Amino acid sequence: MKIPFLCLALVLVPLFAAQAQYEVALQLDRTVPYMSQEPMTAIVTVTNRSGSDVVLGGPKGKAWMIFNVKDSLDRSISPLQATSDEAIPFPAGERISRKIRITDTHSITELGTYSITVSIYHPPSGEYYGSNRVRFVVTDEKPHPPTPITFGVPEGFDGAGRKRQYVLMVHRDLERSYLYFRLVDERSKQKLVTFSLGPVTVVRQPQATLDRANNFHVLFQARPDQSTYCVISPDGKLKSVEYFRDLEGSRPQLFLTRE
Repeated sequence: MKIPFLCLALVLVPLFAAQAQYEVALQLDRTVPYMSQEPMTAIVTVTNRSGSDVVLGGPKGKAWMIFNVKDSLDRSISPLQATSDEAIPFPAGERISRKIRITDTHSITELGTYSITVSIYHPPSGEYYGSNRVRFVVTDEKPHPPTPITFGVPEGFDGAGRKRQYVLMVHRDLERSYLYFRLVDERSKQKLVTFSLGPVTVVRQPQATLDRANNFHVLFQARPDQSTYCVISPDGKLKSVEYFRDLEGSRPQLFLTRE
């Protein structure tokens, strides 16, 4: 399995687990709880302390990065292995960083507390060297008004003809609240897509509706003086986001026209 990587020019490196050949540091993109099935990104930083240049990956190379996720009972979830057809030169004393979205292949839907580590392969010794352990929490929320909207998937989309639901949820962390979108298969109740639409204030309930193509339109108050308007396609992809500043005595409204 090949995983796309985004190199980071600057990375804040947390405490790491020092090993003989590599120093490996792992951090996640957030410290507050994740929603069930929400995208989760890991940042991995590796320093070559072996004293010699190495080459990672390559067409015949072993998986050079392996993530291991465990639940609260210390049971391992299927490990995520990263390979690369291109050889990755790794000079002695140098540092490389990679940003990887774990949930592209390992979607975590069960609620609870988890831990994650990453191991990096050292070709000369044939051993893997591990990182620090990072703990994270997966939680979930009940649907938030308005009521979930059921629709039929139009032609041209995967699952055409099936019934699915657009769902809104409000997730509160220690400092603020966020409006979340979820796409659910009505028959199986499978959560197909989950992501944040942005900060929300619940003084005013979000407004939501469908257009003729069954795109989902939602308007919500992000701040006391600002509203956010999002359009989401039937496959759960965010098509557009617009921001409107509320004028004194007047706020944007969402409504349908005949056109």
